[in-house]
Amino acid sequence: MSVQNLQVVDELTRASQTLVRGVLDAKCFISRLPPKLLGQVFYLVPGRLPIDGTSCSRARRTYDLVPLTHVCRCWRDIAFSISSLWQTICETSRAHTAWHVLRARARQTPLIIYVDRPQASLALSDILASDGHAVTELHLRGLQEEPAARLASDLLAFPAPHLRHATVSIRRKPGAPSHSAAGLEPLVEFWSGTAPNLKTLELHDVPLLPSNYFGSLARLQLSFDLVPFEWTLCDLLRVIQRSPVLEYVSLRGLPSDLHLRHSC
Repeated sequence: MSVQNLQVVDELTRASQTLVRGVLDAKCFISRLPPKLLGQVFYLVPGRLPIDGTSCSRARRTYDLVPLTHVCRCWRDIAFSISSLWQTICETSRAHTAWHVLRARARQTPLIIYVDRPQASLALSDILASDGHAVTELHLRGLQEEPAARLASDLLAFPAPHLRHATVSIRRKPGAPSHSAAGLEPLVEFWSGTAPNLKTLELHDVPLLPSNYFGSLARLQLSFDLVPFEWTLCDLLRVIQRSPVLEYVSLRGLPSDLHLRHSC
């Protein structure tokens, strides 16, 4: 038998196996479940992602869903049809950079952005620039290699009209060089001044304060361990004054000489 004929046989065998597997999958008991019920089961698959502080979050490990899409065509179609399954766009390792794929699967669903790595990818910048209006939660963790200048000009600079919860936690290791905020104003406008629905804001070892007027902000948490900052007590009071409905403020790790810094 010629090589060409063997290739034809191989293709026919593969096609036959696909058809047989499809029929067998269709006869499985779980495949007889209504798609809506199976979709509810899929919601239980992604694990919760850890969030610093006390913010309530719906962030999930979206990559846990990928194996489901490889089980059979039925599961794949159901998983892709439920856009809210994919609303968390997460980047927790250097291998997790398929932002545009996950964004396409989320379609018009409000987005949750979650990053936990030394430096955010350039793909994240593109997503925030084009789809920041759809972000309801923003969680940036790790960022040991992220300069403060990029936080101010990129990662926290996009308009966020629907943002409700934001946590930024820079986890420096003791003795590691820190990216100072030298040359930057201590008060920086976050989210292009557009975050009217922000409810909670938590900043850990972030050397910047927002200059925004936050009409909906109810919870503010600031904590510092290793990163120095240049802002003053007057700057802090200005942030609080510009948050008229603030109910809870937590301050940890502030220097003892903060009251001696004058900028008023």
